[in-house]
Amino acid sequence: RPAVEIAIHCGVARQTVHNWIAMYNRSGLDALLGPGKGGRRNQLMNPEEEREFLAPFFELSRKGQIATVAEIKLALEEYVGRRIGHYTIYRFFGQKRMAKIDASSSPHGGQRGSARRV
Repeated sequence: RPAVEIAIHCGVARQTVHNWIAMYNRSGLDALLGPGKGGRRNQLMNPEEEREFLAPFFELSRKGQIATVAEIKLALEEYVGRRIGHYTIYRFFGQKRMAKIDASSSPHGGQRGSARRV
């Protein structure tokens, strides 16, 4: 069958079909059945390790204490054994739907406030 017809049938671009054919010709069926391009290959830790890492911070939270981003960043760098960027921490929080602090409603003189979900 022509590549255009296969592309329409599969809902992909014609070039994708040509890429698949080239991959198959080079490496056989295993090349097409591999892990693909998406996924979580650049992770700092797997989901179980994340739960283990975050457990002490959630325990602090249950006791009414608040960990700062700087504290969590230092702990994460120690845990993974290398330096990480600040943006990585905020992205990590976003993935975990962590609470943000609203300093305007702080009972601690504007330094800390009520937690709200983001």
